[in-house]
Amino acid sequence: MACIILTVILALIAINLEKPVMKYVTLREEYIPENVTLVLITVDPLFRRGLEDWGISTPGNGSKPIYLNGSWLTYSKDEAGGFAYSSILQGCKPYFWGCGNHAFTPIPASSKFYLTVSFMKETVNVYRRGGFAGALVDLWFENFKGDALVIDLYLTRDIKDEGDVIRSAGRGFVYAFASRNRFGKTYHFNIVLTEAENNEVVHIDRLSLEPIIEMAFKTFKLNRSDWWLVSVDAGAEAHYSEIYVYLYCLEVGMVAGG
Repeated sequence: MACIILTVILALIAINLEKPVMKYVTLREEYIPENVTLVLITVDPLFRRGLEDWGISTPGNGSKPIYLNGSWLTYSKDEAGGFAYSSILQGCKPYFWGCGNHAFTPIPASSKFYLTVSFMKETVNVYRRGGFAGALVDLWFENFKGDALVIDLYLTRDIKDEGDVIRSAGRGFVYAFASRNRFGKTYHFNIVLTEAENNEVVHIDRLSLEPIIEMAFKTFKLNRSDWWLVSVDAGAEAHYSEIYVYLYCLEVGMVAGG
């Protein structure tokens, strides 16, 4: 099946740690021929073995994901202004935040990564403006010096607009910020890749993540050669909202020789 490359057109700026940046960027799709050789990083992409390879992660008071014999159901609800997150996980997150049942060897961040994913979401409600409901895949990088970078690939991100209508935040929406912790700094780069209607099955096949990862590292002026991919997780996130996300396929890998 064909691959998709996102070519990003924007002027990159450095992030002030105290001032998050919100903006829209233009994403243009391009397709790569099927004969490109890819190498798996995560395993069991069709969820045939359940918890044999996939661990579960529920930071932020998310509900525990449910294995449905070939798919996963993740559910999150937040009414108090926190961040409820329910996800499945492989690799080991930074800061001892948990490992999946398949803990892959860290991969150099300079590799050319791709994503294949199939999902369906149902946003039950976004309770107030400023809230959001998201289906997402997280890529966790660390430099083994106390710092971490998480790239949140929002498969969909629903908000409530000024007319109190629930709608997608729109493709290309970026929210980037950095925070400090007792180990070092955590850099957060959020970007919306697609828009999805409730109960619509969406499949993304072998999406090249190179332009997005490059944008994230340049935004924070980080040297990719100093960083490693250590974990991948995916699921449902709620902030003043309630959402169900069904995951049918999840695969992250890299281009052979890239």
